[in-house]
Amino acid sequence: MPAPSLSNDEKAKVKVSIPGSKVLHAARARVYYAYPDPRSWSYAGLQGAIAFVKDGSTGASFFKLVDLDGTRGVIWEHEL
Repeated sequence: MPAPSLSNDEKAKVKVSIPGSKVLHAARARVYYAYPDPRSWSYAGLQGAIAFVKDGSTGASFFKLVDLDGTRGVIWEHEL
């Protein structure tokens, strides 16, 4: 995986992919899970820019993963 910092183009891609939400912070990331064994972590096959966002209409906070390599937009999200 490249450097954790996002380029200006990648930052713009994150903002375009998450309309109607305020992006509070974003960085490169991969998604891992610990299921069914909580002592063993596995790579989920998802990577991109993880953004911590606040939804403009509901005020809810989310982690959203944006695909930086392709054109899929938001590929994973988790509401806090």
